[in-house]
Amino acid sequence: MLGVFASIYERFIRRRNRRFDDGTTPIATLPARTISIGNLTTGGTGKTPLVIKCAEILAGRGKRVCILTRGYGRKTKGRVLVSNGREILAGPSEAGDEPVEMAKRLGQKAVIIADADRVAAAGWAKQEVRRSRRCSFSTTHSSTDRPHAT
Repeated sequence: MLGVFASIYERFIRRRNRRFDDGTTPIATLPARTISIGNLTTGGTGKTPLVIKCAEILAGRGKRVCILTRGYGRKTKGRVLVSNGREILAGPSEAGDEPVEMAKRLGQKAVIIADADRVAAAGWAKQEVRRSRRCSFSTTHSSTDRPHAT
């Protein structure tokens, strides 16, 4: 039975990848150097600890780190600024368990943003970094295309 599901999954992925290859599905270019950690596998594969370790290494080398995550399990929609690189600004219900855990473990080493549209979040983060060299983003915004924190 598993072989049948594996075959269906493989066909789905081949079609998906073909759309990227032939240009029918656009590839997003982010406005900063990017490391993408993840895959189509759901929880339990060690992605969060790997993200934390990469962030620690990069911050230790003097790089500004911004983590973009979907924020699975959160009760909000839109963009949530989880951590501005100085303090945690949102809890698990607003941001999701894993983004808050990353913020706690990384402290001042990373800005963390939860947003299903990570491409838009990357653009927003880049603008904010340019405005504030220390990544001290403001915590509340009135527009829906801006993050909120509680």
